[in-house]
Amino acid sequence: MNESCASSNNGRLFISATQTDNFTAILLFNGNEIAKSFTSSTDFSELQAGNYSLCIQLTDAPTVQQCFTVVVKQPKPLSVSSIVNPDTYQLSFNLKGANTYYIKLNKKEYSTTESYIQLPLSSEKNSLTIKTDLVCQGIYEEEMILVDFPKVSPNPIYGDFMNIQMGVLRPERSKIELYDILGNMIYSILLNGSAKIDVSDVPKGFYIMKLTKGKKTFMYKIVKK
Repeated sequence: MNESCASSNNGRLFISATQTDNFTAILLFNGNEIAKSFTSSTDFSELQAGNYSLCIQLTDAPTVQQCFTVVVKQPKPLSVSSIVNPDTYQLSFNLKGANTYYIKLNKKEYSTTESYIQLPLSSEKNSLTIKTDLVCQGIYEEEMILVDFPKVSPNPIYGDFMNIQMGVLRPERSKIELYDILGNMIYSILLNGSAKIDVSDVPKGFYIMKLTKGKKTFMYKIVKK
């Protein structure tokens, strides 16, 4: 059994013999050895996460033994990365760290076992909370106000310039990346705020623009005519 939480040191190893005899179980971890005698079953408790070496031998014939590698795991912290599509008001999540996730977005509650999910945003303030079955994995909380979403204009682009309006709240350093329909990055620039970008060297066509602002990623479909 794995640790219930990171660094809780409460992992447990159960051993059950298929027949009764005098056995000795030797558990080795980080140079420390624990030995237990048993006839049919035993266990090792209060184990920390890591790789253990376990050998079970006949007490009266120590050379008769079987050895195993035992891995005691611990839950990973909850990890959330999100991508906002300002055109469709969709919020996409990549979730890691648990089997089941509990999401509350604008008073609506969802649960999922998927590592990827899309949810609709409201046109105003959005409050988001994500948690798992384990409190020790942490809680992800975020508030999003659509007025702070970066805006791109004009789109379609008919001239040589594209305007990026970064919003009015929490100005942050941002990165712009432009990809063609084959996924090749053809343009990249760092910005410290709103800017007028020269795209005269970008050929006509369809593109995906990735805008990273702080910990948030925004994706836009861009057309240059």
